[in-house]
Amino acid sequence: EKTKKNPQEIWTEVVEGAASDVRSAPTALQPFVGKLADYGNVPRNERKFINFVKNSMNIRSESTVSELWAYLSERQQEAQAEQKPAEPSKVTKKSDGQKRKELGEQKDEESGKGNGKKAGSKRLKVVSEEKIVCTTKEEESAPINWAKAICKALKAEPNKSMATKKLKKQVVAALGESVASLSKEELKTAFKAELKRVPKVHKIGSGDGAVWCYGPASQ
Repeated sequence: EKTKKNPQEIWTEVVEGAASDVRSAPTALQPFVGKLADYGNVPRNERKFINFVKNSMNIRSESTVSELWAYLSERQQEAQAEQKPAEPSKVTKKSDGQKRKELGEQKDEESGKGNGKKAGSKRLKVVSEEKIVCTTKEEESAPINWAKAICKALKAEPNKSMATKKLKKQVVAALGESVASLSKEELKTAFKAELKRVPKVHKIGSGDGAVWCYGPASQ
């Protein structure tokens, strides 16, 4: 069996893995991700991490710092998910007593002694529960498709453009339960990072008045 790693060990492997796999990072972050291997103890606390990269790596851009944290956090979540053991299915495991009971009901139904409808209902119930469990597990493991939600929201507008705050509100609403566990700060950071990764959109203006548009930027 695999030895369960503590959070610090997972974080260290995430940082080292990101530094050795620089090409997987967004182009703007690759120079900084590659330098992480030069530092022995990169903080895994968000606030300490931000102070660390600003002072030790001399990164002054707030957006770059946020994107770097979001990128590493995403890799950390994936690594933590791999550590969790798979949960056994509750509906597929049956005791010997349950198996004998169902077998007896099936024989009664075939011979006309038992209530066939009742036995049939129980089998249908088990099948239905299995389907519900499977669907739930698939939904929980599905990745968050930020790019699709962002593009869909912009394309729905008449001029295919939208202010940043309005776009964030619509995207978060569209993603629904898949982002329900994220805090406001995590949502803000993830949205800003993912927004800049979508190749089909571009920004006009800056600050609170910035507008995001779908399609190539005009030359």
